[in-house]
Amino acid sequence: MQRLLLAAAQEAAGAQARAAPADTMGGAHQPATPGPSSLFILSNENPIRRYTKFIIEWPPFEYAVLLTIIANCVVLALEEHLPNGDKTILAQNLENTEVYFLGIFCVEASLKILALGFVLHRGSYLRNVWNIMDFFVVITGIITLLPSRIAPAVDFRTLRAIRVLRPLKLVSGVPSLQVVLKSIIKAMAPLLQIGLLVLFAIVIFAIIGLEFYSGALHKTCYNLEDISEIVYEGENAPPCNADNESVAPYGANVCKYEISTCLEKWEGPNRGITSFDNIGFAMLTVFQCITMEGWTAILYWTNDALGSAFNWIYFVPLIVLGSFFMLNLVLGVLSGEFAKEREKVENRQEFLKIRRQQQLERELNGYVEWICKAEEVILAEERTTEEEKMHIIEARRRAAAKKKLKNLGKSKSTDTEEEEQDEDCGDDGFLKSKSRSAGKCANFWRAEKRFRFWIRHTVKTQWFYWFVIVLVFFNTICVAVEHYDQPMFLTSFLYYAEFVFLGLFMMEMWVKMYALGPRIYFESSFNRFDCVVISGSIFEVVWSEVKGGSFGLSVLRALRLLRIFKVTKYWKSLRNLVISLLNSMRSIISLLFLLFLFILIFALLGMQLFGGQFNFEDGTPATNFNTFPIALLTVFQILTGEDWNEVMYDGIQSQGGIKKGMIYSLYFVILVLFGNYTLLNVFLAIAVDNLANAQELTAAEEEQVEEDKEKQQQNKKKEEAKKEDEEEIPDGPKPMLPYSSMFILTPTNPIRRGAHWVVNLRYFDFFIMVVICMSSAALAAEDPVDEDSGRNKILNYFDYAFTGVFTVEMLLKIVDLGILFHPGAYLRDLWNIMDAAVVICALVSFGFEIGGVRAGQNLSTIKSLRVLRVLRPLKTIKRVPKLKAVFDCVVNSLKNVINILIVYILFQFIFAVIAVQLFNGKFFYCNDISKNTKEDCQGTYFMYESNSLLPKLQKRTWTTQSFHYDNVASAMLTLFAVQTGEGWPQVLQNSMAATYEERGPIQNFRIEMSIFYIVYFVVFPFFFVNIFVALIIITFQEQGEAELQDGEIDKNQKSCIDFTIEARPLERYMPSKRASFKYKVWRIVVSTPFEYFIMTLIVLNTLLLMMKYYNQNDLYADILKYSNMGFTGMFSVETVLKIIAYGVKNFFKDPWNTFDFITVIGSIIDALIMEFGENTFNVGFLRLFRAARLIKLLRQGYTIRILLWTFVQSFKALPYVCLLIAMLFFIYAIIGMQVFGNIELTSETDINRHNNFQTFIQALMLLFRCATGESWPNIMLACLKPAKCDKAAGKSPSEICGSTLAYAYFVSFIFFCSFLMLNLFVAVIMDNFDYLTRDSSILGAHHLDEFVRIWAEYDPNATGKIHYTEMYDMLKNMDPPLGFGNKCPNRLAYKKLIRMNMPLDDEGKVNFTTTLFALIRENLNIKMRSAEEMDQADEELRETITHIWPLQSKKMLDLLVPRNDVLNAGKLTVGKIYAGLLILESWKSTRFGQTEKQGVPVSSLALTYARTLLLIMYLY
Repeated sequence: MQRLLLAAAQEAAGAQARAAPADTMGGAHQPATPGPSSLFILSNENPIRRYTKFIIEWPPFEYAVLLTIIANCVVLALEEHLPNGDKTILAQNLENTEVYFLGIFCVEASLKILALGFVLHRGSYLRNVWNIMDFFVVITGIITLLPSRIAPAVDFRTLRAIRVLRPLKLVSGVPSLQVVLKSIIKAMAPLLQIGLLVLFAIVIFAIIGLEFYSGALHKTCYNLEDISEIVYEGENAPPCNADNESVAPYGANVCKYEISTCLEKWEGPNRGITSFDNIGFAMLTVFQCITMEGWTAILYWTNDALGSAFNWIYFVPLIVLGSFFMLNLVLGVLSGEFAKEREKVENRQEFLKIRRQQQLERELNGYVEWICKAEEVILAEERTTEEEKMHIIEARRRAAAKKKLKNLGKSKSTDTEEEEQDEDCGDDGFLKSKSRSAGKCANFWRAEKRFRFWIRHTVKTQWFYWFVIVLVFFNTICVAVEHYDQPMFLTSFLYYAEFVFLGLFMMEMWVKMYALGPRIYFESSFNRFDCVVISGSIFEVVWSEVKGGSFGLSVLRALRLLRIFKVTKYWKSLRNLVISLLNSMRSIISLLFLLFLFILIFALLGMQLFGGQFNFEDGTPATNFNTFPIALLTVFQILTGEDWNEVMYDGIQSQGGIKKGMIYSLYFVILVLFGNYTLLNVFLAIAVDNLANAQELTAAEEEQVEEDKEKQQQNKKKEEAKKEDEEEIPDGPKPMLPYSSMFILTPTNPIRRGAHWVVNLRYFDFFIMVVICMSSAALAAEDPVDEDSGRNKILNYFDYAFTGVFTVEMLLKIVDLGILFHPGAYLRDLWNIMDAAVVICALVSFGFEIGGVRAGQNLSTIKSLRVLRVLRPLKTIKRVPKLKAVFDCVVNSLKNVINILIVYILFQFIFAVIAVQLFNGKFFYCNDISKNTKEDCQGTYFMYESNSLLPKLQKRTWTTQSFHYDNVASAMLTLFAVQTGEGWPQVLQNSMAATYEERGPIQNFRIEMSIFYIVYFVVFPFFFVNIFVALIIITFQEQGEAELQDGEIDKNQKSCIDFTIEARPLERYMPSKRASFKYKVWRIVVSTPFEYFIMTLIVLNTLLLMMKYYNQNDLYADILKYSNMGFTGMFSVETVLKIIAYGVKNFFKDPWNTFDFITVIGSIIDALIMEFGENTFNVGFLRLFRAARLIKLLRQGYTIRILLWTFVQSFKALPYVCLLIAMLFFIYAIIGMQVFGNIELTSETDINRHNNFQTFIQALMLLFRCATGESWPNIMLACLKPAKCDKAAGKSPSEICGSTLAYAYFVSFIFFCSFLMLNLFVAVIMDNFDYLTRDSSILGAHHLDEFVRIWAEYDPNATGKIHYTEMYDMLKNMDPPLGFGNKCPNRLAYKKLIRMNMPLDDEGKVNFTTTLFALIRENLNIKMRSAEEMDQADEELRETITHIWPLQSKKMLDLLVPRNDVLNAGKLTVGKIYAGLLILESWKSTRFGQTEKQGVPVSSLALTYARTLLLIMYLY
């Protein structure tokens, strides 16, 4: 406790010291020392300065300024922007207010400058960030008011939006807001490192893109009749490659030569914004791909232009590295910082609370003491009467009794549920006062009291509680069955049911209130909530009866569904979850406030930049910045990351297209980076933090429960021990089960023994694995379009063979294990049940086929039975232990997710019910937009197309939108799509345009409907989905820690020991002959200037690569070409020099050198081919070698090197996660091929030539696209009925190939993929990168690379041994936390070395591994105890290492923890030597050590002393 107080006090003092200058608004409240004069005129004592100081420190002045700022924001928001700079009358009036605002701000600035001084001394006006911003705004404001002849023609109104930032000053008053802001600011340092890494990745990918795709997107098909007219495919024009199919590469777009030709004169897709024509465009395009918006369109365009064989190799790694990896790092950093920051603030608050309490107690005690003394005086006085004395004594007695009671009360639990309240107050408390004891009604009151007791006990019973829950459930069903176009009887039934339920719930409320009494009733939060809901319902019923028509309060009905949460009373883990969610509300509300400010600032800024500018030929897009509400929605949409690129294209286009408007893309990039990646990830940080608390709560409760059940546990443990014994035997052959198989075959039966022998053969499992892989490959190779193709017939025979093998495997296992009825039987294992299901279904489908039943009705049966073959790859999970571990982790996290899934479905359901109430039947529209009702929407109309002369005749149809809210099921699907963030802006536009039932839409009819979506987004994507991620992350971390709990070492210690076990000394080559030419070259190559020279070359080479652009002139191209050759020459010289210096064999030992060599060879071939141009084969890939040099930059920076090292570590952890994800993809791809493979490809829908299930690779790409969330709802809609069949399938034209299965298929895939699988990525990354936010003074595995590097300087030949004196020198040269650092005093270093105590060999050398491990052990305190207990600690540590690393420990154990016989008597160790030196040092500092005895110098005396000491130690 005292330590906590001390730490918090220091923190508080530091915080106060830091906060002092900037605590107030203008940096006022400076200390009252005689400071320097203001503006060289006004001294501190000057009355004008004194008064101005008083004014700016006066709180009403601050509030007045804040109100002015808010008013200024309101004025900015009220402006409506019209095209071509027109203004409404309101806008003109508002513009006149500008002068007044500017006046007020000028006055404020001048007052502050007078009071504080301008800039030259501490605490002056411009030394405060906020004031700098204010001053800047005032100056720009004055410039805008100058006459146009003097002022520059720049619109400074944009800069006024900066004023909006000023309300952020409110932050300093709210602690929870401070936590959020501080954690974001603290995270900036590590975020910058990650930002650099992301920037680096973007530059590399942009350069590669520039090399490969520069100018590729400028060809498209032009009409032969009118050569300036582009031929469109669907809505867009695709790039093309050629007119002739024989010339074009595979997958490229070829123009139909009879109607069009391929010409290179197009500006490019998105009016030329999306391209790789120069480095700026390329970086913007790469950034857009990393945000996963519109990346598939870019992939498809490059496919059209260059063929689809290799493009995916560029785009898939870009998405995996950029989106899944880099941007998830941001998350890890933020959550770490948030947790740290919250802890700090909590400690500080705790400390302040305790201090305040102590202060109060001190004051109170003083006061009480004073009163007591006064009482003593009064009692002692003679004139005090006996009565007064009695009065005082009585008062004292009462106070003492009260105190006693108070102390008793403190120990009671403060649960809010009624039971406890009830017991606290006692059965008499409330009733006694009410019962009338006297009078003729005494019997009546007694009866009433009994009746009330009876009711009270009834209300508390389990059956009453469940009765209410069942009522709520029925009520829920009644609310949920409401739908569009429902029959009349259902409407009237629901109308009356509503009253019945309302009556019943009112009854429940009154009964409870009567039984418990109002005070106790309202003390329970659930009861208060009930009361609010019921009052709302009564109000709504009354209103709709009196006024007619609902008040829009029908939404309140949905709130009643929240009563289902009453279940939490009995469901502990769910209750803890809800509690922790409520606890995080504070942080979340403050974060929402921050988010709102952020959106507000950007919306106002957007209005200033783009207001009234989005005017295009096809009208103004729905997302624009013309009015404040629409601007807010546009910014919110960009924050959710959906279609932000489309808004950016409009923004650039509105400001003059690619010629002038590209600079405006910065607005959108900053908005995405700060909003989407920083602020929204803080939500997840909060979720992770609070969930960890909930898990701890649940764990603590479970522990108590376990203590009660300890006896049962002991029995279980015995059983487990038995099981373990059974499991430990498998080193030899597995014994046969001692039961008869299928009641026939006894354990001695030869058939059964034979089967047992075969199943347990060493290669049996391996053979089955091979067959599984082959069978999977065969499934992937099938042709889903033409079922009778030759390939399918051959594969069918293979399928017979595979099924045969699996059937034999199943039969053998059944013979060996028995079917079901005894422990260990075949069907007692889930995996075996799955195997059996797959085999039986395959056999049944073969039965159908062989039976010749080819009738249509059975075809679908056969097909669905055969789809089950997809599950075969899952059989591998059981056979690969590590894969099974990852799978178990997913399953375990699913168990945890179940709780939250229930809450999640409930909320989803509540929102769906509300949405049905709001929008059912309102999403209908006519394809002729001039018609607004179903009656008018009849007949035909003329449709004009932009590029055709004559109009087309079109039939009018009255349909509903693809996503609508006509019933609860559709509503839940729509909301699920909205929540994944895909296509939700369209749903939002439809909702805002919805008018009345069965009426057509009117744009922006009710903008307030957007509030529904904003609330939904905050509850779901921002919060619930993040809780999912958080749960999986926490489960993953817990799994990792659970493994280590037995060994008593933590995760960081484990990773350090892991590193030690794998570490080997590095060899640093050095020529032996000092005089040779080789040595001189070696000296040059390893020198620092040479390193820097090469670095400079790389940077210049990078800049050179970035200078290329599309349509560059010949001279420029030649300069670039020859410069590139020059660089290639220089890098070749570097490589040759290194080969001379190191010799060929040693040169290739370093992986970086190998990389350099390959790069140089590639670059030389590339340069030769460019010069002599013999393009016999495609050498495009050689250009990669130019960009590859960039990667060398990565090994230079220390932090980047650590980041990269951790990357590699997390990749090591990822293979099995990736394998699991690959399995998921494989299974879904095969199902997709079987079910949707024969759908017709049309350019109008999302199942087209780029995106389909017709081959396995295509299916995988489609699923990868869905996993990144690229418009998956549209793909789902394209796979539903009435999708036509492909012509190649040979079906009749009327037959339909779409399927309703698409709903289940896509929703389940998105759920598994986005929520579970990809979050495993996040979990692994957060696990490995936790050091970014850890205290940097704690040693971590990422520091240990430094040890290996520095050891190599002392041991260049990698013998693994150095002399102990060199070792001391080396540790002094290493910075902490790894080494001692050169500032470490010798004594302290000696003490550490005594504890490390490594053994020495005969030459006095220490071992590499032993030293590294001893260093880690000393640093992280791994089982370090006092000297006499160290032997036992060593033994325990040896056991732990053997337990966790069973394979490696056999070789390494004696190196890691040396045996006692190496350390004991007769052996010299580092500890003994430095103990001697320490004693010597101590002796030197004594009186004896400082005198020279009989002329013998001290040094020789000391030497004799040391020798004697060492001899004693050696013998000891």
